[in-house]
Amino acid sequence: MTAIETLKQWFSNLKKPTQEQFWAWLDSFWHKSEKIPIASVEGLDKLVEGTASAEQLSNHLNDTQAHKVLFDKKVDKVEGKELSSNDFTNEYKEKLEGLHQVDISGLLPKGDYTGTAQDLKKQIDDKADKNHKHSWGDIEGKPNFSESITSKKFIKEGSSDEYLLTGGGGQVSKADLVSSGFKGNLSPEELNTFKYRDTGCWNVTYPGGWGLYVNFKGAGSTSSLEFLKSNWYSWTRIGVRNSVDGARFNEDKGAFRDLAWFSDVYREGAKCEGNTTLRVDHQNQVIFVTVACSIDLSAIQNMGSVSFRKVFDNGQVIFTCTGKNIIYTGDTTFNGKKGSTAVISIYENDCYIDIRNI
Repeated sequence: MTAIETLKQWFSNLKKPTQEQFWAWLDSFWHKSEKIPIASVEGLDKLVEGTASAEQLSNHLNDTQAHKVLFDKKVDKVEGKELSSNDFTNEYKEKLEGLHQVDISGLLPKGDYTGTAQDLKKQIDDKADKNHKHSWGDIEGKPNFSESITSKKFIKEGSSDEYLLTGGGGQVSKADLVSSGFKGNLSPEELNTFKYRDTGCWNVTYPGGWGLYVNFKGAGSTSSLEFLKSNWYSWTRIGVRNSVDGARFNEDKGAFRDLAWFSDVYREGAKCEGNTTLRVDHQNQVIFVTVACSIDLSAIQNMGSVSFRKVFDNGQVIFTCTGKNIIYTGDTTFNGKKGSTAVISIYENDCYIDIRNI
């Protein structure tokens, strides 16, 4: 016999049942010409269990002695006579003594329901089981959702895995999100050609060791700010450049410029305790000379200058500047007493030396 929910689905709106489904439908009911077995009627076998047959009932009705034993034990009603305690069996006496008042105010009210408990059970059985699963396509009057619901996620109509949903119901492309994480490796040559890179960091594969390159992309333009550390040493200067399209710093053709340390701007002077060749970072610094010696000025750059002060009395300090013309503006020998000063300045191919001996 086919379940009633299955039959309903076969004969729902816009569906055309097959011959087999029609036969299954007919076979699910009893024809009036058929005899219904007792076993097919729920509870009927229990209901007739222990009842007498027609023949037994007829014999019982004609038996004048059938209830003689019971009638012999009956108590006749006599006017003015009361029943004694022995007129009841102990069983019934105990039942009567156990009766007491019961509060039924908390029971479920019947209301206007007029059926029997069996009728109510049938109505409940006709309802769909709580574990029954409905097909979404078979539900009439369902809402038209713009999003379909699956067991693990929501899928926005017209969207894909390339988008992320926002709290307001919109979506953004993952490609539009800025990632500042590690991007990969670059060769030094790749930094010589302009490329509009995303925000992030790269390793730079120099032959002697790897450097670090960091790029910040400007939103809504082709401008970017780039930083470069060319090796792993702690004292390595950090280079910086500002790129706009293919044009960088015109005078250096896109080369990175070293950032100055704080000590480059505000720093102590240096001490000269013997023959010395100055370095570029001695520019714009005061050198305290403690002994007679020779000082090479060749590394000082164009328009750079260095100041010297003698801190001893006797002896001479000699200046050399290979490849440049030395021009003394006053004294030609730096040989004064303690406190004497000299200032050298480079302009193009000339080295100017101002000496003040005391």
